Amino acid sequence: FTLLLAGYIFTYRRFQLFIIRFVQNTVAGIRLDIMGHVRHIGLRDFEKIGSEQIYLALIYDERFVTAISQYVASVLLSAIAVITIQIYLCTLSVSAGILSICVYGSTCVIYGFNQIRIREMVEQVRATEKRFLESVSDLFEGFKELRLNNKKSDDFFHTSLKNHASLLREMKIQYQHVFMNNYSAAYGLFKSLLMLMVLLIPLFGIVTQDLLFAFFGCLFFMPYTVLIDRVPGVFLAAVSLRRLFDLQQALENLNKEPETSDDLPASDDFEELRYEHIAFRYEGKEAFGVGPLDITIRKGEILFIIGGNGSGKSTLVKLITGLYPMQSGRACLN
Repeated sequence: FTLLLAGYIFTYRRFQLFIIRFVQNTVAGIRLDIMGHVRHIGLRDFEKIGSEQIYLALIYDERFVTAISQYVASVLLSAIAVITIQIYLCTLSVSAGILSICVYGSTCVIYGFNQIRIREMVEQVRATEKRFLESVSDLFEGFKELRLNNKKSDDFFHTSLKNHASLLREMKIQYQHVFMNNYSAAYGLFKSLLMLMVLLIPLFGIVTQDLLFAFFGCLFFMPYTVLIDRVPGVFLAAVSLRRLFDLQQALENLNKEPETSDDLPASDDFEELRYEHIAFRYEGKEAFGVGPLDITIRKGEILFIIGGNGSGKSTLVKLITGLYPMQSGRACLN
């Protein structure tokens, strides 16, 4: 017993460290790969994805996966313990072992079905958090404009920021409510079914008197509390890890735009850069765009681009600098 106990502690520690190291290495690799893809995609693709989604994946999901990684070892060992105990019960009594499998199996099915519902709510919370972060980002980026106009600041706070914060709060309360209902139901069902089996087995004489205490000892030793407590965390960590992989795959599938500086040879004899019939148009119902335009930029020349809000000045600058791809026309050097 002493040797087995020492072996168990040693094995559990090594396995726990292995899981932690594996998760950390995997997440670190995904994080670097995502950032490597982000720096190569075009500006328009980056704007479509949104910095908030990348931030959530790199900070929120990564932190959640790392925090829950230590639970994986205990969940796996508990699952192995449940399986081996069930096998041992079947060797003591086939009928009692089958009854125990049916009881715990039905509870696990109910618990797992509710976890699917919780997963859907987690996705809704994630989308709400993204919208809230977008509002916070708008606050930071438009800080000077909001400080110059109190009415605009009040309107933004009440219609955007406060609204998203309240919605996020309600979503998280609803999610926690469903989570606690599932937890309480599973815990109570395990306890009730356990006591029911303890009362029914002696009543119907399913096992002999000699095996009764061994059977009860196995039932009470079943680590169901560990599974109830930690399986949801591991499940949610798996969801976060999947989101990291999805973002990584989405970035890999994006069409990379050609580099505007590294791919072109350095030109020491620059004299003129001419754009002929260049145009760009945004996607959407209310499509906005610029062009077709002809522009000529000469060496040493200072140009002013003027126009009202929304006239396309920023879009034009992004277009002629190569940050946005030309949908028509061409650029000619010298």
